Amino acid sequence: MDDCEPTVISMKVYPEIEAQQFQHRWRIDDFSLLLHDMIESDVFCGPTSGTKWYMRLFPRGDRDKDRGYVSVYLYIKESILENVFCWFSVAIENQLTHQLEHKMDCELHAFRLSHKNLWTTESGLVHGWGFYRLIGHTQLMHSVDGLLLNDSLIIFCQMTVIRNDVILNADSFTAANQLSLLAKQERLYETGKHTDCILVCPDGQVSAYRCQLAAQSRVFNSMFANDSVEAKTGRVIIKDISQDVMSELCRYSRCGKVIGLKKVADQLLMAADKYEMEDLKEVCAASMRRTMTKANVCSRLILADRHHVPSLKNAAIQFFTANCKSIDELDDYQLLLKSHHQLVAEIFAAMFSLITK
Repeated sequence: MDDCEPTVISMKVYPEIEAQQFQHRWRIDDFSLLLHDMIESDVFCGPTSGTKWYMRLFPRGDRDKDRGYVSVYLYIKESILENVFCWFSVAIENQLTHQLEHKMDCELHAFRLSHKNLWTTESGLVHGWGFYRLIGHTQLMHSVDGLLLNDSLIIFCQMTVIRNDVILNADSFTAANQLSLLAKQERLYETGKHTDCILVCPDGQVSAYRCQLAAQSRVFNSMFANDSVEAKTGRVIIKDISQDVMSELCRYSRCGKVIGLKKVADQLLMAADKYEMEDLKEVCAASMRRTMTKANVCSRLILADRHHVPSLKNAAIQFFTANCKSIDELDDYQLLLKSHHQLVAEIFAAMFSLITK
C-alpha cells in the first residue's frame, strides 16, 4: 500500500509566490499480470490546502496511437481550493542503481475539481495531467538493467505545489510561470550540463555559467569581459572560499535561491561581498537577522561592520539594547570590548539614546 503522508523535500520561497515540493514513490508489484488493465495508485496526501492525489498508469498506452507505450497521469482527488497549481515530473526508479530514469517534466497546470474545466482524453474526463509516452512498452518489458525488477515497477513523482491561493489573475499566473522557469534553471544547474567555466576552490571545483555569474556580479562581469586569463581558460582560481559556499553562490546566480542558507549565511555573505553581489548579501543578512541569538550576535555585528551591511549591523545593535541587562553573558563580548572599540561605542550610544527617550 502507498503511504498517504507525503515526503516533503524543501520549501521554495520567491517573491509573490510560495511553493512546497514533495515526492511520492509508487511501487507496482506483479506488473506482468496487469498489462491489460488500467492501474491506479492509492490516494496520497499533498502538503498544502488539504489536497489528496492519485496516479494512473496504462501499461499499453491510454490512446490508440500510444498502444506501444506506457502512459502515466497524475490526478487530484480532493482539495479545499477550486484551483491547485502544480508542476511535476514523473520518472522510473532503477532498482539496481536507485537512479531516476526516463524522467519527464510537466509544465505548470491548474488541477481543478469543477466539471467545467476538466481535461478530456479517450478515457473520459479527468482531473489531471500526464504523459502519453513515458517509456516504450517493449523496452520496459525486456529491460534487464533494473527498471523492472522481480516483476516490480517503481514510479517516482516529484511535485511542486503553489502553497497560497494567489493564482487568480494574469499577473500572478505570470509570477507562477516565472517560478516554474527558476525551477527548470535549478534542475539544469544540478545536472552540471552546458556549463562553460570552472571555479577552483581550495577543497574542490564548481562548474558554472559565465553569463549568470556576470549578470549577478560586477566582479565576474569585468573578469569575463576583459582579455583575462580567466576569460581565455574558463578557470577561476578562488583561494579563500569553500566549494560548498561557492556552489550556493552559483546556484543563486542561476535560479535565485540558496539551499541550507542558515548554515552558510555568514560565509556566503562574505563571498557575496567579495564578488559585489548586493542582492545575495541582503538575502544572507535577512537570514542572519532572523536567527540572531546571544551566542552569535557579537560575531554578526563584527561581520556586518566589516562587510558594510547596515541592515544586519542595526539589527545586532538593537539586539544589544534589548539585552542590555545581560550583556556580559553574550558570547565573544570580551573580544568585542578589546578589539572593536568603535562598535562598542555605537552600542552604548544606542543604549543611551534608548534610556534618554
